[in-house]
Amino acid sequence: MWHLSTSINIPLKPLTDGVGNRRPGLQSGCAQPYVAISTQAKLQERNKIIELTEELQNWISNQKLKIAGPLFHHYYLIGSKSRTYGMEIGFPVCTAVKGDEQIVAGTIPKGVFATLVHCGHPDNISLSLDVLQRWCRNQQLICQLNEEMRTDYFEFYLTYFANEPNPNKWRTAIAFLIE
Repeated sequence: MWHLSTSINIPLKPLTDGVGNRRPGLQSGCAQPYVAISTQAKLQERNKIIELTEELQNWISNQKLKIAGPLFHHYYLIGSKSRTYGMEIGFPVCTAVKGDEQIVAGTIPKGVFATLVHCGHPDNISLSLDVLQRWCRNQQLICQLNEEMRTDYFEFYLTYFANEPNPNKWRTAIAFLIE
């Protein structure tokens, strides 16, 4: 199972922000195969993301693959309320497979990640992203991201939306690959 496993520097401890977010830290992750659907969507198109997630789960089931970790979004183009996001909607899988015309097969890279767990509604995740980016700058870490493109920026959904309908209770691990 893929996971950000080894705490290298700062352990994840609760912040005093009142909503349970965790302090930023560094964690190592091992290379992990995944399957995904690549798409572009605006914030208002959450139903599209949910439909594509269900489609991916059906494909995984039909291929008899074993899911090895939580649902994630891998962003390659960061949008805004008015700009489209470019992303892969994926699941880590136990073995590498080939995709097809709709399914992308890839690998979550091995390496050191700057991480933070966001607790709460996804509409507020930008606050946690800002905390993590500021922490990276203060630690003089070079993340593989810039203002327009984030080639190795992941959100791992530790709370799956189908199991917890209240988005205010969701937990999302944000991870930037460090150069």
